[in-house]
Amino acid sequence: MFDHAINAVAFAVIDPNGLILYCSPRFARVMNPRPGQTAIASHIGSWLEPVSDNSTSSWFTGDTIEEGTLRLRQNGRPIHYRLDPMKNRDRPAGAVVFLGDDAFGLDLVHARAFHLNPGLSAVSVLETGEHLDVNPAWLNAMDYQRTDVIGKTAREMNIWEHDAFRSEVVGQLTEHGRVENLEGRMRTRTGELRDIIVSAELVAYSGRKLAFFASHDITEVKKIQADLETLNRQLEARVNERTVELETKNEQLISAVTQAEAANEAKSQFLAMMSHELRTPLNAVINMAELLMEPGNEHGYQHYATNIVSSARALAAIVDDTLDFSRIEAGHLKIIPSVVDVGRVVEEVVRSLAPLGHSKGLDIVLAVAKNVPKTVVVDPVRLRQILFNLVGNAIKYTATGWVQVDVDLVNAQGDCELVLVVTDTGIGIEPADQQRIFGRFSRLEDGADGATNGTGLGLSIALGIAQAMGGSITVSGQRNYGSVFRLTLPVMNCSAPVPATVATNIAIVGPASRTRQVLQTACVADGMQLHVIERIETGKLPQSGSVDIAIVVAPLDEVGPSVEEWCRFARNQCRHVVLLAPIGRNINNVEALISEGVHVETYPIGRASLMAALDLKDMTLRSDAKTGRDTLTGSNILIVDDVKENRLVAEWGLKASGANVTAVHDGEAAISVAAQGGFDLLLLDLRMPGLDGYETAKRIRATEGKAGDVPIVVVSANVAPDPSRMAAAGINGFLAKPFTPAALRSIADRFRKKPYPLHLSDRIDRPSLILDREFLNAQLGYAGSEAVKSAIHTFKTSLEQRLTTIEAATDGNIQADGVHQLAGAAVALGLLKLAKLCRQEENAIRDQGIASPKRSHRLQAIRASAIAALHALLHYQRDMPV
Repeated sequence: MFDHAINAVAFAVIDPNGLILYCSPRFARVMNPRPGQTAIASHIGSWLEPVSDNSTSSWFTGDTIEEGTLRLRQNGRPIHYRLDPMKNRDRPAGAVVFLGDDAFGLDLVHARAFHLNPGLSAVSVLETGEHLDVNPAWLNAMDYQRTDVIGKTAREMNIWEHDAFRSEVVGQLTEHGRVENLEGRMRTRTGELRDIIVSAELVAYSGRKLAFFASHDITEVKKIQADLETLNRQLEARVNERTVELETKNEQLISAVTQAEAANEAKSQFLAMMSHELRTPLNAVINMAELLMEPGNEHGYQHYATNIVSSARALAAIVDDTLDFSRIEAGHLKIIPSVVDVGRVVEEVVRSLAPLGHSKGLDIVLAVAKNVPKTVVVDPVRLRQILFNLVGNAIKYTATGWVQVDVDLVNAQGDCELVLVVTDTGIGIEPADQQRIFGRFSRLEDGADGATNGTGLGLSIALGIAQAMGGSITVSGQRNYGSVFRLTLPVMNCSAPVPATVATNIAIVGPASRTRQVLQTACVADGMQLHVIERIETGKLPQSGSVDIAIVVAPLDEVGPSVEEWCRFARNQCRHVVLLAPIGRNINNVEALISEGVHVETYPIGRASLMAALDLKDMTLRSDAKTGRDTLTGSNILIVDDVKENRLVAEWGLKASGANVTAVHDGEAAISVAAQGGFDLLLLDLRMPGLDGYETAKRIRATEGKAGDVPIVVVSANVAPDPSRMAAAGINGFLAKPFTPAALRSIADRFRKKPYPLHLSDRIDRPSLILDREFLNAQLGYAGSEAVKSAIHTFKTSLEQRLTTIEAATDGNIQADGVHQLAGAAVALGLLKLAKLCRQEENAIRDQGIASPKRSHRLQAIRASAIAALHALLHYQRDMPV
């Protein structure tokens, strides 16, 4: 039974007479025998005091364990002992004497502390892991008997949950000599795992390393901690829930207050705007009527009557809009269904708004499904109202990408529903705002172009109209990821869809774009065999005769091959070529392409128009592309003007005559572009912010080489510029605003590549009318209705901002520049009276400063004239000849 302890414990077995029957090696070492002296068979009294030959039998008369202190005979060293009697039935059989030597490093007091310690204490051999001793607390916690532990290793008893933990303890003891407060888990005899905090210290004795363990069972503590943590988490969760609830309620309250304040502010703005809009035409009517009543005005009857009618119509339009809103509020909106070519209605709306999107670089796309009937019964006026709002908003709040309008027909429980979806890549709408935006006087933040104009009634009116028609409008999307508006309207008496074209093999040529993608989908849906080529250098159509029509989709930008190159590439491989150009964008050398047999259409294009184009029907040239006008083919002309409308007017006339036009908005840009050379003529505005026309011309003349010799013709609303200043600046000619397309082409043709001396006779003096319809009709013939509509829209959307800037300016230069820009826009559209008032005010400010006399009266006159001019433009647009 001494197999595991024989090398660790000092003990001896003695018979009843005190003779040593057996002793461990350590017992012999403790006795420190003399040379040749052995313990076996010797009397215990020869080693220890006060044991004597006559008293040894008294050790075994009892049957209890005895403990005490003895001395070695050899050196008198005190030593502790414990005597365990051995019984053999009824007679003494001897005893086992255990000596407490330095093997444990403990005296008797320490040994008692070891066993009385309430913590789990153990001593083991570091190398082997065998247990030398454990205290009762250890045995009690681990549910073991001492005989099951002493001499056995932790691995044999499978005490530790993971062997790696004891390896870590041994490693730290070996390296550092001690371990403090390591957490692990010990397994009891029954397999239960207990959480333990272990501290240990390394003790070296007689060439061996012993590990002293002092541990604490923290299983219950851990359980209590876990329970507390669970309770804390539950409490935190409850607190968080209540906090979120309170924050949500606070946010809802703040949102409600904010919405109420915003609604009140928007309502006030709306009422103020309506008040102003109503007063302006009403004042005009009253003033014109009073003038009619004055004696001596017999010759002005027609002029005054015309103004009265124009103002009255504007007033009636405002009243109609206001009444529509009130009817929606009251549920009395009048719906008048009729048989409508639905594809055409949608196409007209989208095409009328497309130039605005194209000018921003947006691809405006129309996709009409093949199952959409040619005619349905629906209210076309109200349908247009809704679409103008949805598509206009999409363009306004989109800076890059595209806006797409999808038209489809679905059967819902036996009834037909027209579904129109407007998708954009704009600023998007947060889910929290997707219901709010349909509220009265509600609007989003700044549009993609920074615009904030609007009363916040558009979507509210659109939704009201849709609901009055039995339909609905929904919105989806995410902030910064675009929006999707879905309009659903019930329709009746649907006719058959538009038939597909007879063409079966189609080639689509051009760079990738949203328009080209939708066009491909439409052709495939109609059963056509499709060939797509998006690179000239690697693309090739199938063998000759296998493709009916090649469609060239002109890109919005000018990156890559030109439209001419795309068309000629297609023309060389296919007999029939249709060019789809973005509406509102001019195509260079379009007449040359037409003369080569290219049929020109514009996009966005509806399915019916596309089918007609692919049938090669109704592709005659528009009146503004006919031959017979003065030609500027091959000319490169640079236009410099700070007013967008002015640049557009000049581009219309020049590009329609075949010129290649480059337009910039200020003098610095003009100098930089002109220095590159290659221009045959420079059209230069005299008055611009920063460098004016005179200084710009001087600097261009100072440029070396041919770039400095370009003919310069200035255009200005000032009908009498200073000839000496013009001559000093090297200016070759002058053209007064407003000018007709014919006058512009004439002076451009006269001065290009052959400068003439300065002539001031090139100015045009026209009557001071509110609107010069003849002038606009001339522009219409060259630029087309869509371009003129785009210019009118630009004037309309920017007018209030321009007027506000002028009226609020406290700096004379800022106000003069603002008036100058408004005058330029007025001249570009034939608004002669407004242009005249602006020129007078600009001269007064520049001569007398911002505090000039009667300034406020002149500003009021400008505002009144501007509002009258806008209404005249809108009426002209309504009656615009096609």
